[in-house]
Parts: sequence; structure tokens; C-alpha cells
Amino acid sequence: MPCKGNESMSFLETIRLKRQIQLASSGRLVDPLPSLATAILATRDRRPALIAEIKHRSPTISRFVGSDDRAIDRARAYWQGGATAISVVTEPLFFGGSLADIASIDAPLPILRKDFLDTTDDLTESKRAGASAVLLISAYLTDSQLPILCDFAQHIGLEVVLEVHGDNELDRALAIRSAIIGVNSRNLKTLKMEPETLLALYQRIPRERLAIAESGFTTMPDKLGDRKVDAVLVGSHLMNQADARTGVERFIQGSAG
Repeated sequence: MPCKGNESMSFLETIRLKRQIQLASSGRLVDPLPSLATAILATRDRRPALIAEIKHRSPTISRFVGSDDRAIDRARAYWQGGATAISVVTEPLFFGGSLADIASIDAPLPILRKDFLDTTDDLTESKRAGASAVLLISAYLTDSQLPILCDFAQHIGLEVVLEVHGDNELDRALAIRSAIIGVNSRNLKTLKMEPETLLALYQRIPRERLAIAESGFTTMPDKLGDRKVDAVLVGSHLMNQADARTGVERFIQGSAG
């Protein structure tokens, strides 16, 4: 389904998009990958899906217990522990990541690429590296960029998670019907955790839309207010587990130990 909002694209923007799709299609993209949305739906009636994250550091934590682990090993442990999908932060300067982390992973799970993505080239390289989905940060993109990147992602077979942290950002995300919505508890402008914002926004998302709760979780939430949780993305807590497989198992079981 085309992204709502692409009616506002100018003729020149439409031409640019079509040419970029043509160029991307002329190169070899990887074979069809596991679907993030399908994986979330598969667990939705039993429990929230767990998207387990790999990152080497962050702006707030300079080193994790698992910082030196290879992405391939961490991903296998997450998979064996019962994770639904893998998130990989590829931003190099503040998170120490790279696309090579995604390319190395052989666990049979959907991979979500997290980075500050804002061009169609970013999406093409994500697909070629082996990502099933990309995270686009609403606050980082303009009103004209969002539908263009969304349409392009669909054409090359990438799912989109639109990350929001505010009512206006959520309104923009809800208008793009094909996107999964991610609500981040962390305010990316201040880096502070704001769980009350997560709670308020998550409850606004219609049940028919898939929604991911992000950041700050140490146990598996079942509901946020009166809204059942579809999926939770967990990074720092799991990266600080010496035994990644056991860490995932305990998280799913609801134990912070």
C-alpha cells in the first residue's frame, strides 16, 4: 500500500524517486528476508515480541558488558534465548556500529537497522547488508522526506519502523499506514528517559497498528495503560548481560535477575 501523503510530492520529487528505485533495482539486492511485522504478529496473542538489540556503546553508556562480543555471536544467543527479532545500531561515532555487524549475522530472524537514515542510498545499503526493516526517526526527517523514503522502502522490500516521541510526530506516523510505529521512551533531544511520554503516546495508537515500545525496559511489559503491548525493543539491559541467551530468557519470563 503506498504511503499516505505521497500525493503532496512534486513532479520533480516523483521523478527523483522513480529514478532512485530504478537504480536500486539494477543492482543485486539480497533475497526476500524474514518479515518483522509477521514475526511480531506471530507472538501477539501470547506475549509481546522481543526485539533484542546489538550496540557497542551509546551516548549515555560508554561500555557494555557485551561490548566486545561479535554481532554474529550475540545475535545467535538472542535467537537461542527466544528473541523475535534483532535490532542492530550501525551508527559508528556514538554507538560504535557498522553495516558489517548486520552482514555478519546468520540467525534466522528479522533484522532491524537503527541509524540516522535520511537518504534512499541509506535504505538500499540496508537491504543489501541483510536488513529486513529500517528505523526512521520522525524528528530527524522533514514532511517531504517521510513519504519519499517510505515509498522507496516499500519498492525495495524493506519494512519501516517510524520512531516517535511526541504527539505531532505520532500524528505524522499514523498518516503513513504501511509503517510500524515505534515509541521511544528516550527524548533524543535531551537523552533523558520520559516513561510518561511513552505511556501517553502508546495508548493513542489504534490496536490495528503494530506498535513497538522502546528503551528503558528491564522486564517484559504486557500492557502500557490500557493498550496491550505488541513488541518491546530492548538494548542496554540486554547488552549488559554477560550471558545473552539467559538474559533474553529471563526478560521474556519477566525476571529482572
